[in-house]
Amino acid sequence: MLRAERPGITTMPATPAAPVSPARMGGQGFSGVYAQLRGEVADTILHGFPAASRAMSVPAWTPPAAPAPAATAAVGTPAGEDERRSFLAQIAPWAERAARRLGVSSDLIAAHAALESGWGRQPVRTGDGASTHNLFGIKAGSSWDGASADAMTTEHLGGAALRMVQRFRAYSDYGSAFDDYAQLLQLPRYAGARDAGGDVRSFARGLVDGGYATDPGYAHKLEQVARQVQRLSIP
Repeated sequence: MLRAERPGITTMPATPAAPVSPARMGGQGFSGVYAQLRGEVADTILHGFPAASRAMSVPAWTPPAAPAPAATAAVGTPAGEDERRSFLAQIAPWAERAARRLGVSSDLIAAHAALESGWGRQPVRTGDGASTHNLFGIKAGSSWDGASADAMTTEHLGGAALRMVQRFRAYSDYGSAFDDYAQLLQLPRYAGARDAGGDVRSFARGLVDGGYATDPGYAHKLEQVARQVQRLSIP
């Protein structure tokens, strides 16, 4: 962010110049006094004001300290283990139903939802802050005739990460979101992701090859989250 520079503060000498003595003026005449003053001005220009005057100059301006953050949990902090377990338990029935339709492990479906929604912390929201229940970040294309919400997202185009507003699908509940997700992955372009069983690499690569995301590191990120889900699922 560019910051406007604060204009410098010009200070005046702390000690006013002594008045010219009438006696000296009478002895030297106006021309003598003028010559003396001119010499003093020239000396000040060359050497500056005396040290005593500089010591009384106005100190440089410094911006006020930023207010201390409120004593609340930071939004950017990662979800704790208990919170992640709770999220997985909440979506388990729908993840299992979608998994049966797609021929993949329910852990992979849950991992995909966790990756896209930040473990349920950051689902796409409507303008008034309500959840769209869209845990998979599914966009609302021209063929979508259901509810939708606009949200900021990051797209990787031409090697650059660009922030832009995109339109996403909105659902009335998580069950509808998982059903629509399973229907979306039935498209021919996601054939590589279907029937992957518990093979997270095949599932992730099938999603990327089908154009699910533009992030070049998407498959690796999904693999990492899937390993976390599998670890949390072990009793």
